[in-house]
Amino acid sequence: MKLPFLRKFNALAKEWGKPLHITSGARCKLHNFKIGGAEHSQHLLSNAVDLNFQDAAESLEFSALAEKFGFNGIGLGVRLVHIDDREKVARWNYF
Repeated sequence: MKLPFLRKFNALAKEWGKPLHITSGARCKLHNFKIGGAEHSQHLLSNAVDLNFQDAAESLEFSALAEKFGFNGIGLGVRLVHIDDREKVARWNYF
């Protein structure tokens, strides 16, 4: 992972204060293709993580905190949150 991303993520994790379950981080092109990742995924740039949560309320709470910490890319699912450190703000959902 890129150092600026890791620093920001570590600060976010500390503020969150609960264990985090990371399901995906940096990916090679082959793995990204096999799992159906976006062609220009931030995971390919070592600039993103996907996390799994207990329920939608916890996912929503974490995504709001990630936004406060300046993560520009945030994808929200029922139990999934993707965060990345892209240059432009992007929001999407997995519903």
